[in-house]
Amino acid sequence: MGSPLGPALANIFVGHQEQKLFNVVNRPLAYFWYVDDTFTVFNNEDDCKAFLSHLNSLHPSLRFTHEKESNHSLPFLDVLAERRDSEFSTSVYRKPTFTGLYLHWNSFSLHKRKINLIFTLVHRAFMICSKGKLDPELDRILSILLENGYPENLIKSTIKRKLQQLNLNLVHTVKKCSVYLHIPWIGNISMKFEKQITSAVKRCFFSVEPRIVFTTRQLLPATKKDVLPSHHQNNVIYQFVCHCWSHVSTMSKLHLQPMTALPFLIS
Repeated sequence: MGSPLGPALANIFVGHQEQKLFNVVNRPLAYFWYVDDTFTVFNNEDDCKAFLSHLNSLHPSLRFTHEKESNHSLPFLDVLAERRDSEFSTSVYRKPTFTGLYLHWNSFSLHKRKINLIFTLVHRAFMICSKGKLDPELDRILSILLENGYPENLIKSTIKRKLQQLNLNLVHTVKKCSVYLHIPWIGNISMKFEKQITSAVKRCFFSVEPRIVFTTRQLLPATKKDVLPSHHQNNVIYQFVCHCWSHVSTMSKLHLQPMTALPFLIS
């Protein structure tokens, strides 16, 4: 937490422990891992308990919990997996705390963002839902967006357009280089500028795909910590308590250059 390297280092650490695990135990019938969540399938509950016991014995810093299926179904991230005999069906999972609140149609926001919201919800449903689960999910999306003020005809036409795009066979061509331009969002004039700059770039650079990113200014400035005046800084470490031994090491009048942090490596 707090460092850009944190997720990468955590991934390396857990991956190393996973290799150690499968050197002593067999893989489950199914094993899917995403960040800190796993979806596994076992022959029986005893195998599940034994696998969990091995997991918790890998390292003192690792503690795993598990959730068993209920009524032949189990949520994994935003996917609800349902077991029927020897097959699985999947659909979109929403937590019980889901309120259905999305970007409102009447909000002061770019029109494209509202259309892209519909595209995103339809794309997720298309990629997750099994056959027979897609149509109910699209009806659910329609209902949610209506509650957020979206016009019904617009929702249906956008869903239809997105499904047509997803069902088309992909044509393999040279991928264009995406170039991002950040401009402030100030209303319709921003949309007009987007069309002009996009058209100009495509006419001049055929291998470039311009991406316009609209930004909004913060209503209130971020709260910042008051800086201590330099004449109040003594740059002296008075005492350092070491827990490796029973004594206390004292350092006085050690003049240092101003630093934002003093790192210690504890092993």
